Amino acid sequence: MKESNNPILSVLEGKLPPHVKPVQYLMDTLEISKESAYRRMRSQIPFSFDEVATLCKNLHFSIDQLIGETDSGGVFFKLDKEEPFGENVIYKYLSKFVEDLEFIVKDKNSDANIVLNYLPSFALQIKPLRELHYCRKLYSQEKISVMQTFKDIVVPDRISEQYQKIATLWEQLPNVCVVLDNSTFQKVVDEIKYFYAIKFLTKEDVEYMYKGMIELLEYYTVLAITGKNHLGNAYKIYLSNLAIDANVAHYRANNSEISEIWLYPEQRIQIYNNEIVNTLHKNWVQAQIKSSSLITSSNDILQREFFQKTYSSINSLLNL
Repeated sequence: MKESNNPILSVLEGKLPPHVKPVQYLMDTLEISKESAYRRMRSQIPFSFDEVATLCKNLHFSIDQLIGETDSGGVFFKLDKEEPFGENVIYKYLSKFVEDLEFIVKDKNSDANIVLNYLPSFALQIKPLRELHYCRKLYSQEKISVMQTFKDIVVPDRISEQYQKIATLWEQLPNVCVVLDNSTFQKVVDEIKYFYAIKFLTKEDVEYMYKGMIELLEYYTVLAITGKNHLGNAYKIYLSNLAIDANVAHYRANNSEISEIWLYPEQRIQIYNNEIVNTLHKNWVQAQIKSSSLITSSNDILQREFFQKTYSSINSLLNL
């Protein structure tokens, strides 16, 4: 088969074993006739998106590889699209997160390097902050009326189950490195104060959130002192000397590497392009770690200063 100008056929040339005929492969995989296969081979008709997706899945290549055939400077990302709001949207978002974590924890030697400017409180065993996350999601979609309050919002059972699965899987990550900055906790405190100011939260609700924040602080304090969570999985906590602009994560598991950038606390872009993951993005995460100070089982003075400052910030909630 001579070299093709069609990027899809060029990928087929490199992926198919020598004994497999491209025409026959297209017929069997796409369930099309021999004539239809030949017409695609001759570029007389284009492959449909569904057909490209099927080939990507079966031959294990990504669409950005196709783009790379014609535009070496182009990189494709995966961004979960926001649909018209509904319970199903949040459920779908959380279910995808569960699926990703299940893939990672299968590898007992997996690594997670996470740079945080906002705490992923929904991923932890802290009920008040999960409820706050759900309300924030509603609020961002303008689905909370001016007459509604925190007590009017009930988290559906199936959503609660997904939160619980995420928290359980998060604890099972075997090797975790977390980089925080001085505003990581403060952002959650400011959010609670905002919802109190607009009368969505009452003083009683703020006290409820305060207890959740103290529980969160105690969780990270234990991680910093012991270097392990309650399952014995390894944690390294770093304090960044630079401001962190966005939540970023890099995972290595099952011979794969995945990177994520969180546009908002609940909206993420996943990066699968090997060049970007293995060079630019991974290097950026490592640079963030190098510019940070380790406070796990070390640097007692900095560790104490950070947690005392954070404790004072959380305590300010009681003065509203």
